Amino acid sequence: MALLPAPSHPSAGLVATDSYSCDPATCQPPTCRCASNAPPGDLALEQVPQFVLISHDNALDALPYELMMRVLGNKTQPNGCPVPVTWFAMRYHSNCENGQAALARGDEVAMQANRFVPDDPFTAPADPNPNYNNVDPATGKPSLEIEITMSRKWWHETCGLPLKDMVGFRAQQYYNNPAIRQTLSKAGWLYDATIPESWYPNSPTSPSANEILWPYTMDAGIPQDCGYLGPTIGKCSPDERYAGLWEVPLWTLQVGGTNYGLSDYGNTETEGIPPVDDMAQLLKDALDQRLSGGRSPLQARLPVDAPWKRISTFYEWLGAQPPADCATDDDPNCFQYVRELTEGGKALQQLIDYAATKPEVRFITYSDLIRWMQDPVPLDQFDAWQQCKVPGVKADLTAVNLTAADKAGAFYLTQGKGAGAAGSPSPAAAADDAADAEGPTSLPEAQLPEDTEGAAAPSSAASAAEPSEAAGLSEQLAPSPAPGVALAPEGSDESEEDLVAAAPAPRRSLRRP
Repeated sequence: MALLPAPSHPSAGLVATDSYSCDPATCQPPTCRCASNAPPGDLALEQVPQFVLISHDNALDALPYELMMRVLGNKTQPNGCPVPVTWFAMRYHSNCENGQAALARGDEVAMQANRFVPDDPFTAPADPNPNYNNVDPATGKPSLEIEITMSRKWWHETCGLPLKDMVGFRAQQYYNNPAIRQTLSKAGWLYDATIPESWYPNSPTSPSANEILWPYTMDAGIPQDCGYLGPTIGKCSPDERYAGLWEVPLWTLQVGGTNYGLSDYGNTETEGIPPVDDMAQLLKDALDQRLSGGRSPLQARLPVDAPWKRISTFYEWLGAQPPADCATDDDPNCFQYVRELTEGGKALQQLIDYAATKPEVRFITYSDLIRWMQDPVPLDQFDAWQQCKVPGVKADLTAVNLTAADKAGAFYLTQGKGAGAAGSPSPAAAADDAADAEGPTSLPEAQLPEDTEGAAAPSSAASAAEPSEAAGLSEQLAPSPAPGVALAPEGSDESEEDLVAAAPAPRRSLRRP
């Protein structure tokens, strides 16, 4: 495999545009990183790990969690670490049990807002559902800050997830603008992962498949095309500066000269997206292209943003089709089933298995990617450095606007910033620890959300259920039902034995807001 030569100095690959300029002499890790399409750390390319990021957007409840666990199973990496997922989780349709289980297994729980609306979800009118009301009592008007912090507030206060472990954000429908980024910086986020990025000749940021933009901080501004999806979706100002706030580009899936989009790969109903004949081969080819090029991270962002009028969302792409007699989204027979994996789910499994044959590949979370950007250790030291058995965010949060109390106990404060830093386990000890790491042996018990399952969708005109009405929906579900056995329907009194003996029972409707 041919490799590009190693960067010769810190300015290699440095991005500069008419409105963006950054000096690497003054912008240095861990709190600052200039935009560059070369790997950090002046590492020889063969010592740059090939990172793969798996992420899921929107709800984090029993169904997406279980589908993901069916894909991942007990798969582990060569260093013994499980294959992690970054969940960009809203409050709507999420529950505490699955968020806690995700964090415990080594996943990252990042955030999304709650709105699904045709127009900008951050300027939509007040939501009639009190669970998603973003009106500021002081002004009587919808508040961008309340909208953005709502999910994290719920995960923290209701589910007990530490604020220091919820520092990533991706906006609904990829909306990005100065007001959103200003709020993220003010409200204590480490990174945003919203601005699309694709490579093309003469691009100022990603001019080729070998030179793709890496994560950077916005201390010197934003060099990307924020309006990639149109000026109503994204916009940047040349005056924007957010010290210590990282942007993890939302990389498109491209192989050769073909762009397969941001997600929902192969959905030809999306304008300009070509069909995919072999999904598994496409993902493998994308990995090979990065391995033989500049080793920019490969992002497998699961397709959850297909048009909601279709059932072809993440669940259909990854999990089983609904019953054949499911005529429309509104048909009462049209429910979510957890059965056999579809070709999409199997393709992701094949990518993971294929990646396991590549000694350079490591699956990590978004925050761990930033941690590595802050402290770029070579591949032969990475496994000792990773410490995957330590749950939660381990990146340096020095520049993050959280209180000292909220940061208390953070990894970067208690164990240093590098594999050999004072207070860190020795590389040998960390390697032994990683070798003992186990993949998930069983699914944590999944539970329906207590206060959101019966509620109206955010921004829906339908009347919202009171929390007391939804409380009865918190029945414990049987963990990991066998293929062909559906999860219990809402409000069901059936026992586990009844479910196993009976024909597949319907669960929640596939229809999302």
